[in-house]
Amino acid sequence: MKKYEKILDLIKENSKIQWDSAIFCNLKSWENEPENCEIIILEGDDELEDLGDIYNHIPKLALSLNVRQLLDIETLRSVIAAQNKVNPKSGVYDYVHAINHYREYDSFFELDPN
Repeated sequence: MKKYEKILDLIKENSKIQWDSAIFCNLKSWENEPENCEIIILEGDDELEDLGDIYNHIPKLALSLNVRQLLDIETLRSVIAAQNKVNPKSGVYDYVHAINHYREYDSFFELDPN
């Protein structure tokens, strides 16, 4: 498990995270102040496959920390790449918007070409 104090810290270091990792956070905190939300990375089978019970598919470690999955790391990398195409000088609020757009619409944020 790895912890990041803010999403921007993870964005800067995302290339150091294993490809099969998942990103978790307290979703209420993400809704209220995503730029300052603590991010938890669960990596590998030990952390991700130890499920709480037969009624949910949430890892026990995530349940104990009261966090839920935001994205997987490969999706985050794709969101970052798409956002950087839109604006190479993207800041934290741009990335948060792109992440939220992906979570809501299951598609990457793009500027309207018209």
